[in-house]
Amino acid sequence: MLQIYGYFYRTFGGKTLCMIKTISVKKKRRKKKVYQLNERQDDFLKDWKVVRYYIQKKYEITLGELEILLHLYSCGPFTRDYFFQYANLSDWDKGKLKKMMDRGFIYIYRKKQGR
Repeated sequence: MLQIYGYFYRTFGGKTLCMIKTISVKKKRRKKKVYQLNERQDDFLKDWKVVRYYIQKKYEITLGELEILLHLYSCGPFTRDYFFQYANLSDWDKGKLKKMMDRGFIYIYRKKQGR
């Protein structure tokens, strides 16, 4: 809200030097935001660093292998092409799929049928 109170003159020694306009601006008070903390039933990523180190030591896998296993776990049965499509996003060699199959992390769900 802007209110103009008027004009007044500044004088020195009987001489008018300038006319000054006074203005008053009232600021609106902002409402304080109220934040509420929602209760979380499951907070799995809270201890991600500890869990990650534990899994890497227990199964002797790298972080890249762990990430791709977590991704593949959520998508269910997948094809070889899908594996390499996701694996191309990170540093990955072509023999890694065979190594993971040999170690038992990935297995063939169903043999290819037909031609």
